[in-house]
Amino acid sequence: MRAILNWYLHHLAHNPIATKCLSSTVIVGSGDALTQLIEMNNKNSAQPQSQQRFNFQRCLKMASYGTILGPTLHIWYKFLMRTSDKFVSPNRPLRQAVVQTVIDQTTWAPVSILLFYSYMNVLEGKSPNELKQKLRDQFLDTLKMNYYIWPAVQVFNFCFVPLMYRVLFVNCVALFWNAYLSFTQYDTDNKDHDTAHEQQKQ
Repeated sequence: MRAILNWYLHHLAHNPIATKCLSSTVIVGSGDALTQLIEMNNKNSAQPQSQQRFNFQRCLKMASYGTILGPTLHIWYKFLMRTSDKFVSPNRPLRQAVVQTVIDQTTWAPVSILLFYSYMNVLEGKSPNELKQKLRDQFLDTLKMNYYIWPAVQVFNFCFVPLMYRVLFVNCVALFWNAYLSFTQYDTDNKDHDTAHEQQKQ
């Protein structure tokens, strides 16, 4: 474990974007894997038995979102640092963390949710109308859940975690957040599939 940590820290220092890209890919994919394992072990799952198998294609699609997310957060956190320095002195870390969190949660939070559903919609070959329906069904609930979790996490992140480690910290917390996103993305899809299947049988 120590060797893995040393390898990560070495590459984080010498190639931060690629390293954050890799860690985000692994953690987002792991979040989906966690969701699938829970679904497979849930005896009350709405999915038919034939669909209760691990879907590697779905996991890879979610992981690919992490590939984009890592570099994006790397750039975003640098921007937040520069922006907050214009309003609050770096000598006031808590106040600066609050400013960064407010900016993050009023801009990046809704945008990131929109990007997630849009990206997954493209990968799933869905139509723009299906994306609109997904956003109508899920966007506000997902944003509300975001506000239950992320403001407190981000205040801690911006106040106590060094800049170079912030993406990793967020990714570790986001293991469970990504599991939730995966559920919101695919649970509705599975229900729609089941409904269409029942209608065909009738």
